[in-house]
Amino acid sequence: MKTLQKAFAIALIALSVICTRWPDAELMTSIVYAVVIPSFILSVISFVTEVSEHCEKEAEKLAKLEEKVSHSAEKFAQERLKQYENGTHEQPYDKDKIPIDIYNATKDSVDYLEKSLVSKNVQIFCVKCKNVCNKLITGGYVLLILSLSLSPYIAKWLSVIDLNCITMWSLTLLYITLDLKSDICAWVFNKLHAGSKKRRAKKKKKENTEEASVK
Repeated sequence: MKTLQKAFAIALIALSVICTRWPDAELMTSIVYAVVIPSFILSVISFVTEVSEHCEKEAEKLAKLEEKVSHSAEKFAQERLKQYENGTHEQPYDKDKIPIDIYNATKDSVDYLEKSLVSKNVQIFCVKCKNVCNKLITGGYVLLILSLSLSPYIAKWLSVIDLNCITMWSLTLLYITLDLKSDICAWVFNKLHAGSKKRRAKKKKKENTEEASVK
């Protein structure tokens, strides 16, 4: 796909030079009409793909960090439990009681494991979104090539569309990509993480309710 993208970029540069040199050429006008809308759609899909990739990487890093903290807390709890059972803990051993530090460490381990599951769900969603975008990009390039092949006919169909409008949207997308992408990625990731957290909480509540009803 990268090879096709590079080849198309070179073709666009060549067409841009030709349009600049012969702006009144009827063929060039047809090509512009045929290219501008599919190109804009591809730009939008590519932007969504980049956001998905960024959120996927952030979710993966966060999930790994939360898993690491969970394992550390679990290891600490196990070590303190051994000390407690061997009688070397600050609190005298009582089989019916659990020291507060062991309880808190165990609770932290479970809580961070739950958080890692939330982050992994975000990662899975972003991977699926990226895969869909990749398929759409493939379809977009097919549409683009067909548009170039049928440019004289497509130009007639799209002549009612104001190219200035498409140009303004393209400039808007370019500005967002250059200056606001990191902010948008952070906002999207926070929204996805919050949504995943709510769904995880509902699922856990449902499981607890079902377990209580069985008992």
